[in-house]
Amino acid sequence: MSSPVTVHLGREGTERPWGFRLQGGSDFSIPLSIQLVNPDTPAHAYGINAGDQVIAINGRNVANVTHQEAKMEITRSGNELELTVIKGAVNQQSMPKAQPISQLRTGPVHQMPTPQTAQPNFALPNQALIL
Repeated sequence: MSSPVTVHLGREGTERPWGFRLQGGSDFSIPLSIQLVNPDTPAHAYGINAGDQVIAINGRNVANVTHQEAKMEITRSGNELELTVIKGAVNQQSMPKAQPISQLRTGPVHQMPTPQTAQPNFALPNQALIL
């Protein structure tokens, strides 16, 4: 296995994405890793690759963090992000194939039937129930 490498990424402003898709987390029972890197982005320019296992974000060990916690750590980074990765540690062939958002298909939306509430039929004390 390769030794960990720390990569310092920078960008001009938060309106520019880092350019990678993160997968995994303790809630998925798979290590955090890079699933996809978009060309001409900071991640691509700084040498981040699909299959790199992320072991620390901004110096924080992420071995036991959820996917959402890792995303929030990256978001809090602003324009400077430090990723410690093990290059090529995750076999991308065994992972689900990433699909660009533009190619995702949504199916028809089915509305759930409104539950019917039972209407109780209580007779008042001085009324006889007619059967």
